Amino acid sequence: MIAVGASSVKPPIEGCDLENVFFMRTPEDALRLRETVDGGNIKKAVVVGAGYIGLEIAENLKKMGVRPFVLDMAPQILSPGFDREMAAYAEGYRLIDASIQPTTEGATYVDLITVNGLIDGFDPDKKLLLVCNKGKSAYLLQNRMKFYGYKNTKALEGGNIFTDVEVEK
Repeated sequence: MIAVGASSVKPPIEGCDLENVFFMRTPEDALRLRETVDGGNIKKAVVVGAGYIGLEIAENLKKMGVRPFVLDMAPQILSPGFDREMAAYAEGYRLIDASIQPTTEGATYVDLITVNGLIDGFDPDKKLLLVCNKGKSAYLLQNRMKFYGYKNTKALEGGNIFTDVEVEK
């Protein structure tokens, strides 16, 4: 386990004082983790904290051949620094703005009402996040995308994320 952050907190749980539990606060902490990983006995790691430091550590662990699992109490990564749209983008989702007046920075505008098949430039195997106005039916838009083969699609409507949609034909 690796706990990260400007002031990483030692949770009051059994095992926090074990040999392979690290708290990242100083460069020396990072060197100690690197030496342990270089020893070759660590194959998986739990990183507690999905802020900038935690994600950086997870990325470096992955490059070193360790499979990282990132945990955080927040509902998204990079909280509170990123809003939901940016956090979703950082999590690997490609943003589609299906709003009446598109304003989501970094998103591609797609008029989903006119979609009747695969969309040029959008791989159906990639993760997509549909951003739409409150009141516009996220469920119907997401269902339409899934019907056309975009299985890894979520919808963000007025701050609510819709994830589990059954395809209706």
